[in-house]
Amino acid sequence: VGDPHFTVSIRGLKRPVCFDLQGDDGDVINLLADDTAKLYVNARIIKASINSKKTYLGEISILKPNKTWVISPDQVERTISDQLQWKDIDKINMTNAVNETYDGDHINQIDNTSINDISIRYSGYRTLTLTTSSKKGRIEFLLRRSQTKHQPIEIKYLNFYLTDSTGLSGSVYGLIGQFISWKGNITKLYMQPNGKIQSWIKLENERQNGGRNFTAVLTHNRRSMYSHQQCWTVWKEGKDFIKGKYEDYLIHGLHSKPSS
Repeated sequence: VGDPHFTVSIRGLKRPVCFDLQGDDGDVINLLADDTAKLYVNARIIKASINSKKTYLGEISILKPNKTWVISPDQVERTISDQLQWKDIDKINMTNAVNETYDGDHINQIDNTSINDISIRYSGYRTLTLTTSSKKGRIEFLLRRSQTKHQPIEIKYLNFYLTDSTGLSGSVYGLIGQFISWKGNITKLYMQPNGKIQSWIKLENERQNGGRNFTAVLTHNRRSMYSHQQCWTVWKEGKDFIKGKYEDYLIHGLHSKPSS
């Protein structure tokens, strides 16, 4: 995710699907919401500069009952303690923590039976891994901080990846969450005059009647976690791929929960 640029893995497709959304500075969008797992992930949009239309993800919030993490490129804020610098994740003073213990570079719940935990691991100066769980299984997010280059003002922003969705329920929703239970199938391929490959893809969901059909073009995804990864790019802000429109995912703030 960045610019904001989104990459979504769909069951049945060998390559992920990519799309861009052009939000406004200060907008907060819901990325993922799972009422069953009681987990919500939101993102605040920031603008590159006054004269630029480019926007990025400036902050990410991860909400669970009685526990919230708000992550920016510079710090991590917890509801149970002070603000922390990324580099200080491994120096956390747990004096004010509740039901938490520190082990190496990992924060764990003392009560291992609890399903409301959020643990965090610092993997070098650019990457944080946040892990939580539900009755169904494990859920993991990776946040990577980046910085714009070759611009008058350098902007720090976040890339967000859902790396393990095992613990999410079938009723998960949100801009990214809506695709967890969908399966994709390429119904047609076409070589454009410029040499690019265009596809017609159908999405199907066992829980819902009908499906969605959209077109995409095979491109190189420069913002992927993995170098040289190709993806099916959907133009016009994910037209026909995402449900509804951008405004449907706006919420009041980073600590807010969306309505299903």
